[in-house]
Amino acid sequence: KIVSILFLVVVLSGLASAQGLPCEKVASYKIDATLDPLQKTVAGVAVLTWKNIGTAPTSELWFHLYLNAFKNSKSTFLTESARHYADFLARFADDGWGFCDVLSMSASGESFEADLEPRYMRPDDGNADDETVFKVDLPAAIAPGKTVTVKIDFLSRLPHRAPRSGYRGDYFFVAQWFPKIGVWTDNEWNCHQYHAHSEFFSDYGDYDVRLTVPSQFIVGACGVMTDSTANSDNSVTVRYQQECIHDFAWTAY
Repeated sequence: KIVSILFLVVVLSGLASAQGLPCEKVASYKIDATLDPLQKTVAGVAVLTWKNIGTAPTSELWFHLYLNAFKNSKSTFLTESARHYADFLARFADDGWGFCDVLSMSASGESFEADLEPRYMRPDDGNADDETVFKVDLPAAIAPGKTVTVKIDFLSRLPHRAPRSGYRGDYFFVAQWFPKIGVWTDNEWNCHQYHAHSEFFSDYGDYDVRLTVPSQFIVGACGVMTDSTANSDNSVTVRYQQECIHDFAWTAY
């Protein structure tokens, strides 16, 4: 636990040090999330403000659902991993699987408000059992320089001892945990499936995140903690804010 927490502190300190650097804010998130340590779940509502910085309009938005790599044994990530580690799948036995489900989704632009219907995509290998990428169609295109606001209700379940995210005992490392928009670059979506030997690519923006956890838990997260509120149900809600970062991760134990 101590090693993982120290590693996260070093990473987050590097992210926070970028505060004074200029960045183009493309994808900014406001998230309210609640950890259920017994069910190993995080229930959340994310409000994304996305700006089209390309030179062409887009009527699609593509997203990552990284935790779905641990939804079943046939995902692209796990089939690639199992080739190199014979006992890899054993860690997910006894209900150790994880997922990220989109419960509802809506968007508002200059000329529309609409509910959205996610559709899984497999741009890399056509693997029908992989659900780590989805897209939505918008009722109107987002022109260059314009923005769209997307609200997403989601439920994530953390996998047991997974790479780069998950839980072990009462320690929770919550990373790659929410529906995350891909990158619109060269007037096309760069949004790949989650592979065993790949890293993450995303745009910068501002993050404003409220996390509700049992009151006895210690939380570490990206950015600066700007508020902490004790709740009547023996939980606490902590708020973290940070400008010009491209992801948000946190720990609780």
